[in-house]
Amino acid sequence: MTLLLWVVLFLLCIALIAGIFVRHFDQLAAFNIGSVPEIQEKSTKQQIVSKRILRTMRERSTRVAERLAPIARLWMRVQLAFRNFANQTADQYRHLEWKKQWQKWMTRSRHERRAHLLKLLEESDELRRGGEYADAEKRYVDIISLDPKNVNAYLGLAKAYYLDERWKDGEETARHIIETLDPASELGWAFLGRHLKQQGKYVEAAAAFKQALAINPNMAKRWIDLGECLREGGGLAEAIVAYRTAAEHEPNNPRVLDLLLEISILSGDKRLAREAFIKLQAANPENQKLGDWEAKIREM
Repeated sequence: MTLLLWVVLFLLCIALIAGIFVRHFDQLAAFNIGSVPEIQEKSTKQQIVSKRILRTMRERSTRVAERLAPIARLWMRVQLAFRNFANQTADQYRHLEWKKQWQKWMTRSRHERRAHLLKLLEESDELRRGGEYADAEKRYVDIISLDPKNVNAYLGLAKAYYLDERWKDGEETARHIIETLDPASELGWAFLGRHLKQQGKYVEAAAAFKQALAINPNMAKRWIDLGECLREGGGLAEAIVAYRTAAEHEPNNPRVLDLLLEISILSGDKRLAREAFIKLQAANPENQKLGDWEAKIREM
């Protein structure tokens, strides 16, 4: 009986404590320990100490950087001087090597020199055709170092740059050909136009192609290049003339007729479009676009 009484009293105490806790739960939940003055004071002190440490570290870092700045500047000057010295030494060495090769080269007969240059040129062209543009470039440069006025080497170099999509280098090479070596080089002007065209300089490219055509007006490819540049530059009328001239030189060339047909429709010239369509149909009856072209002509 006594044990049972103690159990009942224990349960009553638990129930009483639980009731008190439930009634005051909201107050306990809302209680913020950070609001206790002692806790706030301790937190504030910690923040002050942390800020002081960070400020001290920044100040010391700044002083160290200021003290090391003259040393860093001196080191940069030493590095620059060393690089300049190394570059000058390398240039002098290359010049001496070139001078030795040149003296050895000049001891050969004219026939031997010409045969050697032709061999190097063939090797360079073979490397270029094989897609080894970097090696081809080195070989062309070797030829130019032996024969600075070798137009064929410069032309091969310009073509290698074009195939390697190095438009700016190709432009500079082509300009050197026409400005220094041979102003009447049709290929020099043509390569200049092609490199300018790839850079989106259509007006300059068109001018270069016109120069090439003034030297040799019988190249349909040049008229096509000129027409494309004129078209991109907004000169549809001139582009039509260029494409028609290309078609006169190669009347059965499907690409020429396709371009002529396209620009005829674009410019609204139905008669010319019908004429180009008939020629294209005869030259390339398997062309998959014939049906589309015919439908567009009907809509004109």
